[in-house]
Amino acid sequence: MKVLLIDDEPEILECFSAALALKGFTSKQFCNPKEAIDTYKREKFDVVITDFKMSEMNGIEVTEAIRAHDPNAYIILITGYANDYKAKIEHSEGIYAILQKPIDLRGLLDILYKIEEKLRGINNHQEK
Repeated sequence: MKVLLIDDEPEILECFSAALALKGFTSKQFCNPKEAIDTYKREKFDVVITDFKMSEMNGIEVTEAIRAHDPNAYIILITGYANDYKAKIEHSEGIYAILQKPIDLRGLLDILYKIEEKLRGINNHQEK
């Protein structure tokens, strides 16, 4: 499964990428959300994991841009500010899951495995 990672902190991206690689996921990492969105439009990704609070644009804006291109995109929002922005985040269309920092890697992997199962079901259905 191919994952697009977006966070304005390079250290976070490196940690996520390394952890995902150990579990067999491939990923591309971006500190710049606009570059990530442009890449999403050119390449196929199964999941987007984006931070909520970034300097250039927030995770909801990223979600809206990606969903405008791909209404079926699976988007996971990570945030250290869930309590401050809870209502805004919860009412955002198109977010598959919201995870609070610090991220529980096991919880993230559970979500990714569920998405992987759904994608397998979709692909099997399309092949018939």
